[in-house]
Amino acid sequence: MKIGLMTWYKYHNYGTVLQAYALYKKIRDLGYNPYMINYKPREKNRYLQRRKDIPQKIKNKLIHRHLDFSKVAFDDFICKNFTETSECNTYIELKELNNQFQAFICGSDQIWSSYVFDEKYFLNFADENKIISYAPSLGSSEVTDGVVRDRMKHLISRFKYLSVREETGKKIIFDVASRDAKVTLDPTLLLSKDEWEESLDLETTNSKQEKYALCYFLGSSDKYVSQIETYAKNNGLKIINIPFLKNAKINKYTSTTPIGPREFVNLIKDAQVVFTDSFHGIIFSINFNTNFFAYKRFKDNEKLNQNSRVLDILKKLNLEGHLVNENFIPSIEEADFRDVNARLAELREDSLDFLSSSLKKVTFKEAEHIFNLGFITEYCVGCSACSQLCPTKCIKMEKNSEGFLHYAIDVEKCIKCGLCKKVCPMVQVESHDMRKSKKLYAFKAKNLDTLANSSSGGFSDVVAFLRNDEYYICGCQYNNEKHIAEHIIIPPNSKEELSKIRGSKYLQSHTFSAFQSLLKLPKDAKVIFIGTPCQVAGLDKMLKIRGLRENYILIDLICHGVPSSYLWDKYFKSIVNEHNLDSTCISVKFRDKQFGWRTRRLSISDGRNKYVCKESKDNFYAFFRRGVVDMKSCYECPYRTKSSADIRIGDYWGNRFIKDKSGVSMVIVHSEKGQELFEEIKNNDLAICHEYSLNEYWSIQYPENLNEPLFRDELIEKIKDNRTHLGQLRKEYLEYEDSLEVLRKIKNKIIK
Repeated sequence: MKIGLMTWYKYHNYGTVLQAYALYKKIRDLGYNPYMINYKPREKNRYLQRRKDIPQKIKNKLIHRHLDFSKVAFDDFICKNFTETSECNTYIELKELNNQFQAFICGSDQIWSSYVFDEKYFLNFADENKIISYAPSLGSSEVTDGVVRDRMKHLISRFKYLSVREETGKKIIFDVASRDAKVTLDPTLLLSKDEWEESLDLETTNSKQEKYALCYFLGSSDKYVSQIETYAKNNGLKIINIPFLKNAKINKYTSTTPIGPREFVNLIKDAQVVFTDSFHGIIFSINFNTNFFAYKRFKDNEKLNQNSRVLDILKKLNLEGHLVNENFIPSIEEADFRDVNARLAELREDSLDFLSSSLKKVTFKEAEHIFNLGFITEYCVGCSACSQLCPTKCIKMEKNSEGFLHYAIDVEKCIKCGLCKKVCPMVQVESHDMRKSKKLYAFKAKNLDTLANSSSGGFSDVVAFLRNDEYYICGCQYNNEKHIAEHIIIPPNSKEELSKIRGSKYLQSHTFSAFQSLLKLPKDAKVIFIGTPCQVAGLDKMLKIRGLRENYILIDLICHGVPSSYLWDKYFKSIVNEHNLDSTCISVKFRDKQFGWRTRRLSISDGRNKYVCKESKDNFYAFFRRGVVDMKSCYECPYRTKSSADIRIGDYWGNRFIKDKSGVSMVIVHSEKGQELFEEIKNNDLAICHEYSLNEYWSIQYPENLNEPLFRDELIEKIKDNRTHLGQLRKEYLEYEDSLEVLRKIKNKIIK
């Protein structure tokens, strides 16, 4: 049986890597085939909670950092000792693992900490009958945020086989979810001393080196240096320090050779004494019966106090006497570990029994054979591809409670044919990996009118005019009557109509009517479609099923997400009322280039009066560009670095064109068809084009998903409330970000 293991393991932190190794090895020893789930947490954890509630100094303590000194040794250890899945960085990719694995285990380390809350470490993507938690730590002594508590309650309720690492965690889980969790050992203690020595092929160094005291501190050790030096001198020991903090006074004793996870364990094994505030430094000292002194890394009254995990294991093994007071080191000459080893053996057997029995009880059902009536995906993008192919027309696109287009199934008409799941771009991702794309170009149209009325360099405008003689052009327009974004089809030889689809529209576009009309065109009709990556992916699947893909050129946009329609509705009404605009004859430009390409402004005009505001001051932009009320699928989008299109386009930001005033497009060519189109534009001398490295897509566009803010649902509800004003909500939810932005601008001016 294949088992997916979800835990931290890629941070350059000894305890993190070694706990993952120990659990991985024990699962393998039990006769299973473990795989590390290759998931990279989003370290740019903006809006996890309201940033003003989480000082940066607290966040820094939770981020696993280590000096680059031993980076190669860490990477080599991970490469040699783990079998990994392919990269799975979105919910959609993780969800597909259900078809490969018979069970999933999450744990250990602080993966359930409320301060770095990530639902994926609660196995939210896995089928409920497949999940086991083994010794995850909650890190702190309480969960204070109400939204986190509610989500944790739901997530924990899914576990039938539930364990945690500390007694404190057990109490929190009962408080939050009214569940009784079993307390199990940290995975590093599942392996005995002999098993560690054998599995890591540890050496004996005492016979070759003089006796030493080993120091390993994650926090500041400066005030303890004189204590340690005195102890070492009195006992004839030299001092070896494993580095973590760059400027610690004790670093004058730092080893000059790289120390990887294996070397870390070996140094503890052969030390005469260990001085540490590291939980795993203490754990390995206990396991190897090495005398040790444990320091509290945090003050007892600190908001983020993680001392409980250290205190818990010391109490459990009757080793509280090894805890160092700030003013003195306990007078322990030689620790007696006989009782400790006996107790540890009992706890090890009990923990292994939980792990083994849980794995045996977990059952496996083939997820692909289950069709949930009325359900396609949790992360609908509203593309409408499913509704177009449904043979009974039981699927409609409706506005959901969050303000997004979403499928709705009439279950009485559904015949369970499965076409909806087959065509859905968020059920199975079949798109091209952009790292294998052909070329990246900078593009600037030569026509000045095109540049003035395009968001950036005018690529889509040039393509539409060039090919409209024989191609239908399907793109997005802003409907000035309904005040929505919608896709329309412009027939061949209708160039006067192409201005309707110029420019950006930062809203979810209605595609149902357009997709429906596309399928009614003659089978030999040629079409250029321009839309978001998820829309293009849905259309691509739909066209392939119908055998029409060859007639289409698909162009997708560099997209950073679409906001709730409730945000635009509220914003639009407030602008119309406050600026006395006639809503029946409104013109909207989401990127008005009257003031330049980089000086982005949103403008709304009725022909007489006009509202214009730069993005930093505008309330719509404040919420939109920070992605705090986006569609749920935008936070788990697999198409940041994948594409079903022939070409991807967007603004060419970065320093390369910092002085450009009129706009430059970034164009990434994916297919031969896309390359032919680009060459045609060049040959007709319609634009200025330069080729650059494909890597600039990653360095300039930063194609990474944002974390879904925990306050997102609450904020959308408040936006829907007619009694609230966007300015008030901006102050309530984004004041911290606005302040940081002002400070950054001041800093940049000073530097210049």
